[in-house]
Amino acid sequence: MAPQHSAAVGYVRSMHSDPEWLDRADAEVRACGGQLGYDVTRVIRDDASDDELAHVAGFMSLLDELRAQGGGVVLVSSPAHLSLLPDVRRWMARMITHVGARVVVVQTAGQAVVRAGGAAS
Repeated sequence: MAPQHSAAVGYVRSMHSDPEWLDRADAEVRACGGQLGYDVTRVIRDDASDDELAHVAGFMSLLDELRAQGGGVVLVSSPAHLSLLPDVRRWMARMITHVGARVVVVQTAGQAVVRAGGAAS
């Protein structure tokens, strides 16, 4: 479990072009992060519905923010929120660790919130 009130940034990547889906995913990351003791300062969003690689402005903003603060924690509710493509997902996770941060995957299992390992594979 994370120390109480440890700051984190959420990241959500949609393949749906559905603002309501993004809102639900945003709320899930915030709720799961809170249950694990993280203070989710904000959730950065990308809409990758048209092209898997073309819509990563939010991800680049995330990297800039992490670099400026010297690292941190990135919460995703599923490894697929980085990318559906395993090679792209691994690259994104490496970029996050390269700037001194780590990825924490928070997933709901029924009513319980579980924390998966650091790297999103």
